[in-house]
Amino acid sequence: GQLYDEEREALYNHVVATKPEKCFEIATWRGGGSTYFTSAGLHTNGFGHLWTFEINNEYHQAARSLYYGDEAPLKELGPFVTMYLGNGLIVVPPVLRGQEPIDMAFIDAGFGHEEEDAIAQLAEWQMFRPHIRVGGSVVFHDWDLGKSTLTIPAMSKDVGFKLDKIVKSMAIFIRTKIGRASCR
Repeated sequence: GQLYDEEREALYNHVVATKPEKCFEIATWRGGGSTYFTSAGLHTNGFGHLWTFEINNEYHQAARSLYYGDEAPLKELGPFVTMYLGNGLIVVPPVLRGQEPIDMAFIDAGFGHEEEDAIAQLAEWQMFRPHIRVGGSVVFHDWDLGKSTLTIPAMSKDVGFKLDKIVKSMAIFIRTKIGRASCR
């Protein structure tokens, strides 16, 4: 879903405060939500990069038109963003291997089918978890919706991550140590 204004502000402030160098995002959508506020925070910091992944070609092309090209309204943010088209569970791993450890993962994928979305969100979390450095973060959007039904219990048992804050339907967790995951 769309980010609430409070979530946009919290995400931007999180990026500015934590100064991540390597950020990954599942679900670019049209590029004006989490992609924008993450890349704007990186721009404010003067460094860092966001690798973002979208499965829908129409949304992917709409996002690209915002960031790339002479007429792109957000072209000043383009150098901070690399966009990929494809299923994140397939496309992310080879990109991730070249960037580990990472500083932040933003997970917001969903297909509108609660059970499938819950399975996908947990799989995306399991994909990113081993690659997030201590002090890094994972941000889940739509935390209060059905797609988090599997991830919420997994995160409550994960000794390596602590809940930092919940803003509306966005949850931010910080990696506090390398610990055992209970993602089942």
